[in-house]
Amino acid sequence: MADKEVRFVKRMIFTAILMFLSIAVTLAFGEVIVRLLAPQQVAAKWLTTHDRYGKFQKANYVCKHLNRKSGYTIEVKTNSSGLRDLEYDLSDQTAKRVLLIGDSFTFGWGLDKDKIFDTKLESLLNESLGKYYVINAGIPDWGTLQEIAYAKDHLELFRPDVIILTFCGNDIEGDRRYRRQQGQHFRGYLYFPGKMFLRRHSHLYRFVRDKVWITARDISNRYKGTKGKDSCEETFFDDQTGYSVTENEWKQTSEAIRQFHKEFLSFNPKGILLIQATAPWNQHIRFRLSSLGNAPNLLYVDLYEDTRDLSTCKRSLPYDGHWSEEMHIISARAL
Repeated sequence: MADKEVRFVKRMIFTAILMFLSIAVTLAFGEVIVRLLAPQQVAAKWLTTHDRYGKFQKANYVCKHLNRKSGYTIEVKTNSSGLRDLEYDLSDQTAKRVLLIGDSFTFGWGLDKDKIFDTKLESLLNESLGKYYVINAGIPDWGTLQEIAYAKDHLELFRPDVIILTFCGNDIEGDRRYRRQQGQHFRGYLYFPGKMFLRRHSHLYRFVRDKVWITARDISNRYKGTKGKDSCEETFFDDQTGYSVTENEWKQTSEAIRQFHKEFLSFNPKGILLIQATAPWNQHIRFRLSSLGNAPNLLYVDLYEDTRDLSTCKRSLPYDGHWSEEMHIISARAL
């Protein structure tokens, strides 16, 4: 190789190394700045990927989870099934069983286990009606389709007498992502080696990801709003979650719930499906869910009268939009 070619190769290598170091230093500096000025929420380390449900929880996992906005720490403890719940004796035929399906509201995000509606409901039932197991299958960021899939897969295991589906306004967005990605839901649309490490440890990554996510959501909402006007399809905006939903998306999720109800009754003809909303004061969601049915075995549990006059600070935790303990108490009593 001629001297000129050798010098060229050396310059290219030197330039590549210099660029790599510059990028590394810039990212490291950005990480420090974000940690100092805008520290991000601690990652939910008990969550992991799942081929069928997109994401699930690690079994027999115990950790303390810090909310950086409030400084409040909750204990997260999962059982052998990966649920944030007790280890029930499922061979016990003397206990009635209630299966809760939902997302982070059912999981009890931001609160300790004794303050959420599954614990309070079980206590109320055992005090007044006899022995009940209230099984909490709430997984953060799940949509309705994932919740239904899990319930159907575990009917034989849990053999529920009652199933309670807690609907959140972003569940339909979760359904949209789940249909597109199926088992890749937790990995997201763009996956690369090291992504999961960055999700758990890098404040800079989570800061940029959230900004991009909010921008993408806003663009999607504007697009759907424009599309709805052009096609005469109604589009509804959910204040609680910041998502917009089209009429067609509502129909798809509603049909999925109705079909699940039929399958549940095929398994247990005496079974009851109850549905409640995380934003019961939202009149559109209230109308949609109550229209699914109001029979003894399919009932919308309407929390509107109990919650309409509550201030935002009484409805939600002071550090995010999830239910306050007062809301969990209202839900348990209504159920």
